[in-house]
Amino acid sequence: LPVRAGAGAGRGHADSCRSSPEQGSVGCVVELGLASLDHCLRTARQSPPMGGTHRNSKGCSVTLATIITVSDFGVLAAGAYQAESPVVTACESELEESLQHFTSAAEIQAKAVLCADTGIRNYAFGFWYPSMKGQVLERKLRFDPPRNGKSFRYSLSGWGIIRLHIYCTPPNTFQCRVAVNSESRARSRERRYPELGAASDWDWRAVETYAFRLSRRLASMGRTAPVVQVEP
Repeated sequence: LPVRAGAGAGRGHADSCRSSPEQGSVGCVVELGLASLDHCLRTARQSPPMGGTHRNSKGCSVTLATIITVSDFGVLAAGAYQAESPVVTACESELEESLQHFTSAAEIQAKAVLCADTGIRNYAFGFWYPSMKGQVLERKLRFDPPRNGKSFRYSLSGWGIIRLHIYCTPPNTFQCRVAVNSESRARSRERRYPELGAASDWDWRAVETYAFRLSRRLASMGRTAPVVQVEP
């Protein structure tokens, strides 16, 4: 895995679903760059299976995600390992801790269950497959002023990283969505974030293929609905 450490400045991210330079704003659905992909997924589900931010009839932004059971989430995670084993990492670390790495589908499911049990409402896993190539960066984000007495955390960055976001909806369901860059979006932003390397270093066909498989499998498991924001 071509990971290197990097530094970042500013306030950082409030949680794993916040924005990153290569991903976009909170809840932003990032197009895969394949016109046929969106058409096929919408035809299959009659709803936007990748979730993301959409506007309702009143013009308000609504984050959409697919509702699945805890057991189905385990099946989804296991499916991500079938064609090629990915390197899976938390998209954000806890304050002043390293990014957590997951070596199996069972570990991914266990983390999701732990999030639900401990009241962590939002979490995101980053998937990188060797055939996708490209550069993955673990960025150090510093807080000024410190947050809860802590001054930094780490964030996973990379133009082609596939992100699986989960929103815990007790007692026994998750809402999930997939987010990934298109090649054109990455190229349009690479000058702003040179530390992420060249977008051309990634194999975008591989990125799109794996994102499509994960999105299609997720879409088959449940219906898409606005994300339920559970109060602490």
